[in-house]
Amino acid sequence: MLIFLDAEFTDFIQCDLISIGMVDETGRHSFYAERSDFERSWCNPIVQTGILPLLDGSNVATRAELAVQLRAWFATLPRKVVVACDSRTDWDLLLDALDGELPSNVVSQPQDLRPLIDTSVFNNAVCRFHDQPSRPWHHALHDACAHRAGWLAWMDASKPKRMTPMDAVTVAANVSYRDGPTRAELEKIFLSGELPPQFVAHMHRVLTEISWRIIEDASRQISDDHDSVLENLKKIGEDLER
Repeated sequence: MLIFLDAEFTDFIQCDLISIGMVDETGRHSFYAERSDFERSWCNPIVQTGILPLLDGSNVATRAELAVQLRAWFATLPRKVVVACDSRTDWDLLLDALDGELPSNVVSQPQDLRPLIDTSVFNNAVCRFHDQPSRPWHHALHDACAHRAGWLAWMDASKPKRMTPMDAVTVAANVSYRDGPTRAELEKIFLSGELPPQFVAHMHRVLTEISWRIIEDASRQISDDHDSVLENLKKIGEDLER
């Protein structure tokens, strides 16, 4: 399981945890808590004006209470948990909140999100998440959920694109042949039933080596009147056999 982590804290030099938020990749498991005993005198001006006003008073806990809550929450998660964050400071603050000892199901090194942050896919998804007024930046749980949104968008964009039936036909028509028909030229052949002489060998390969089911799916992809398209292809096939 992947857990997205964000933490808000007083300052990079005099650093004390203010709030912590976590959410898993499914969005079904989340954790949020605010410290009641953080060192307010350590808060720099940016924190005083941009972070403290966002504290919502939900699940306020002392340092000792937070450690107990964190362990109880991690105990509800699967046997292997990887924590993902965009800052080593956030990871160190989580460790500190756990008194330096990770639960047995948490992997000892975090997954670094920093390489993804500057990608347009990740960044755009994070910005879209925060576009909602109820999801402000610099709130630990909202920021953790934004990381999740960015990661999901990046993962989706990284998936191999599924080949459509017409793509399969185009690939088959061009295997082992030079100067084969483009997809647009194949669509024209399908729709018109007219086969240019230079593409005879290519269409013969399509009609003899690709399953008819794929050809049917391809015809549906390019025309609502796919029965006419299939009739065109059958006629081409008959002509090729003569």
